[in-house]
Amino acid sequence: HTIIIWDELTQQGRLTEETLPQADIYGIGGLSTSRKRAYQLSRMIRSLGKKVVAGGIDVTGNYLEGNGAELLENFDSIVVGRLTSKLWQQVLADLSNGITQKVYQAGPDEPWEFVLPPHYLINPKFYVFTAIRTSAGCSQNCPFCTVHLVTGGRRIVHCKSQTLLKEELKLLPKTWFPDLLYDDSFGADQNDALEVSLPLLQARGRPWVTEITLKALCGKDGLSGLLDQMVASGCVGVYVGIENLDRPVSAKSLSREATEKAIERIHAAGLLILGSFILDVNGTETPESIRETIKWAIA
Repeated sequence: HTIIIWDELTQQGRLTEETLPQADIYGIGGLSTSRKRAYQLSRMIRSLGKKVVAGGIDVTGNYLEGNGAELLENFDSIVVGRLTSKLWQQVLADLSNGITQKVYQAGPDEPWEFVLPPHYLINPKFYVFTAIRTSAGCSQNCPFCTVHLVTGGRRIVHCKSQTLLKEELKLLPKTWFPDLLYDDSFGADQNDALEVSLPLLQARGRPWVTEITLKALCGKDGLSGLLDQMVASGCVGVYVGIENLDRPVSAKSLSREATEKAIERIHAAGLLILGSFILDVNGTETPESIRETIKWAIA
């Protein structure tokens, strides 16, 4: 099969009937914020007599919440959960032969797999970062997270093999910007990070940024963790979920004191830090506590 990728969030822009690439089968994926646009786009494609299959976290979550009928009103077929090579071959064969199932799911006996992504299909001029992942899944159990929908469950981490990661790193284009490691939670398997990912990243010699929990980065006390090793291997920035300052949201939460110590260490190490919060994640927020969080973040 020949594959074309079109990302509406880049300079390629929104698809129209005039700009829609010609294809036999169209696949759609996206986040919840783009759900209505996905429906709109699918209707346009199906009006032209083409088949549309959709999948990903939003489709999976929406289906598991009991909205399968809505999804199948808008798409010919959906993939629920993770997509394996075996399952994708079945989807393509069925769609090519005009015999389609409404819902596709990988079998429970199919092992997790990483494949070598075709990076050549992505035009780097449309993106700030070149992206790669070293693992999938997370070791935490945050109630608001959706990662588990496609990784097989909560507190499950799948790590890319050293051989595959090394091969993929060779394929990444080098740009003026750092590489983006889009792991669900870098360092969720600390041993793998220390033994596989960090040595390979250090050998690549490129700056990189990633998402990681404060606990993995700086330890429960704010004074340990992977920070020093990550800096030595080229890390220049991190995205961390602080979520709530005073009430733990899961086992990943640190105390306010430990959080402040961790942030001081991150800044002292020369890293940029992007922290996120989920207001009222515990259902106990007040206007005063929200203002206190904003004041703390600005300070």
